[in-house]
Amino acid sequence: MEKLHFRRHEFKYLIRPDRYSQLWRELKHFMLRDAHMQEDIPYTVNSIYFDSDDYSAYWEKLWGVKTRKKFRIRTYAKHFNSKTPIFLECKGKQNEFVVKDRVVISYGQLHSLLEDPEPLWALAAKGKLHKLLSEFLVQKVRRRLKPVVYVIYNRLAYQGRFDPRFRVTFDSRVKALPYRGYLSMDADQKAGDTDITGYRVLESKFRGHLPAWFGQVVKDYELSRVPVSKYVHAINGCGLESDPDRYCFLSQLLAEIRRKKKCRAHRKGTAVPEVTRERVFQ
Repeated sequence: MEKLHFRRHEFKYLIRPDRYSQLWRELKHFMLRDAHMQEDIPYTVNSIYFDSDDYSAYWEKLWGVKTRKKFRIRTYAKHFNSKTPIFLECKGKQNEFVVKDRVVISYGQLHSLLEDPEPLWALAAKGKLHKLLSEFLVQKVRRRLKPVVYVIYNRLAYQGRFDPRFRVTFDSRVKALPYRGYLSMDADQKAGDTDITGYRVLESKFRGHLPAWFGQVVKDYELSRVPVSKYVHAINGCGLESDPDRYCFLSQLLAEIRRKKKCRAHRKGTAVPEVTRERVFQ
């Protein structure tokens, strides 16, 4: 059965093409192919991401907001169709943990989420809609969410030979295409490169502790964790957002920080420190 809820750590690393083969020769002794893979042939991951008019999910990621979430629709095929499973997903960050919820949706619900949510509102009013779909509808109204970009890439997925809960994925050929108000049936062909298209994104996914053997491989190859977001690189690659001053969340966040620092200074009887965007996000 497809797992619909995840709470785990995810560590990411950017791997140059010339280092992948050597690295994989080390890892393969400890890994087995994921059940979704046929031999060592990558499968396609195709997603449509939602964001607000001021790209709040984009800026929250860039500024490292500790608690955040974003919605996407995902399928494991080159294009969305009625013959392959389609998921609505909510992926978020809670301090150091990644939390993901997903639900299988029909092809008809896909069109409702993208274009006309009224049929879903009718089901929600009768209490016949999945909790995650109901939450999406609420957030769609509150944050004015809309589909903004396709993100398409190839994935190799493996699980630990000794602990199947430990997973490693290699994502490559990360491409993106702006969402133009309709479901594109050839987004995979029209998608353009991003600035990580030439790299492989290595993700280690685990609960509890990182396996000691993997930590040693990371040390031996001098791999550095990076907060790489395929969504952020897709937005940048498509030139969809470049003005942080449009993001109203910033003013709200700075106001909250100033309020807390003022209260703390009042209790201690000290001067209130200056709080600017540059000092918070330097």
